Amino acid sequence: MRNETGTLTRAEFLTLAGVSTHQLKALVRRDQIPYIDEEEASPQTAATKDRHGWRRYFVRDALAMILMAQFAEDGGISNDEAKRAVVNSLYRAEAVRNNGIRSDILTRDGIANQIWIGVAQLGDDGRAHVGGTMIDIQVQIQQSEKRFDSGCKITRLTLSNVSQAFKTLVERAQKAGIDISKELIDADA
Repeated sequence: MRNETGTLTRAEFLTLAGVSTHQLKALVRRDQIPYIDEEEASPQTAATKDRHGWRRYFVRDALAMILMAQFAEDGGISNDEAKRAVVNSLYRAEAVRNNGIRSDILTRDGIANQIWIGVAQLGDDGRAHVGGTMIDIQVQIQQSEKRFDSGCKITRLTLSNVSQAFKTLVERAQKAGIDISKELIDADA
C-alpha cells in the first residue's frame, strides 16, 4: 500500500525495480542509484524526501533502476557511468517529466519509433548522453561530433530500450498488484 499519493513503499520500489534489499543497500552506499530528482529539474514539483528525511520512491526511479541494470549488465558500462547516462538521457528523451512517465512509450511500435537512451563514445575522451527515437539519437550524435574535434567520430554506442524497460516495469506492477496509473502522463502534457 502506498505511503502517500505518488510514492511507492520500499517493498513496491524493490519489486518494480527488480532488485533485492541487499543490492539496494550496496548501491546506496556507493552512491550509484539513478534517482530522478524532480526538484532539481523543477522546483515546483514535490521533494524527494518525506518530512522525516526518508527517501521517497517513485515509479520513475524504478524505471531508472531497470535501465541502469541493462547498461551495467548488458552494455558493459560501470554503475557510475550507467547512473549518469540514465539520469541525463531520460530527460533528453523526454520520457520522464512532471513527476511522471510518458504513457505513449508503451504503445510505440517498431524499433525506430521506440524510445531509447544511451551513451555515445566519441574518440578517446568524448562522451555524449543521448535519448529519443533512433532518428533523434542520430541527430544528437552528429551534433556531438561537431562539438568535439573535427576528426572526432563515434567509436562506441551503447543503447537501452526505454520502451521495453517500461513494459517490464508494467508487467511487474500488474503481477504484484501495484497501481502505477497515476504516474503515467500524456505525451503532450
